[in-house]
Amino acid sequence: MIRLAKLSEAGQVCNIVNSRNVSRDSGESGLVEYPERPVGWYKRALNGNINFYVAEEEDNVLGFCSAYTDQMLRNKMFTGDEIIKDILKNIGGPFLYIDQVALLKSEEGKGFGKILLETVILNSDLSKLVGACAHSPKRNEWSVGQFGRLGFILEREITVYDGLTFGIYCLNRFN
Repeated sequence: MIRLAKLSEAGQVCNIVNSRNVSRDSGESGLVEYPERPVGWYKRALNGNINFYVAEEEDNVLGFCSAYTDQMLRNKMFTGDEIIKDILKNIGGPFLYIDQVALLKSEEGKGFGKILLETVILNSDLSKLVGACAHSPKRNEWSVGQFGRLGFILEREITVYDGLTFGIYCLNRFN
C-alpha cells in the first residue's frame, strides 16, 4: 500500500537510506554517497510533511519517496547541502523538490518506486516540480528515465561533493 509516511516510521526510513547508500565507484544501484543522517533528522523531515510517502506491507516500510517544498528547503535541516543551495539559488519558487526515492533491495523491480514517485507528483498542488539525480561518475539511469517519462526537462548539470555531477530536472505543470 502507498500512503503518507508516519512519524513513527522515521527509523525504518533511515535504515533504508543507510542500506542503499553506495560509493561512486560501486557497481551497485543505490543512493550515491548520500549523507548519513540520524533518525532524528528523518523525524523532523516527516513531521507535518504532506509530501513524504511510503510503500508498506504489514507495517513494514518497503520504500519511500521524500519531497519538500522550497519553503521547507530553506530551513536549517538542509544547511550545507550543495544541491539544495544550487536549486534555491537558481530555481524560482514555489516548487516541490523530489529528494529521494529509495526501496529495500529486495523490493526493486516491483514497481513501487514508480508508483511512489507518481503519487508524490499527483498529490502536489504546486505547478513546478524539481528533482536532482546523479549523472557522473555513476549515472542513476532509473531516475533519469522516470523524470524523462514524466515530462521533466534537464535544466542543467552541477558538479558538487568532490566531483559528483548531478542533473537538475524541472517539470512545469498547469501552464
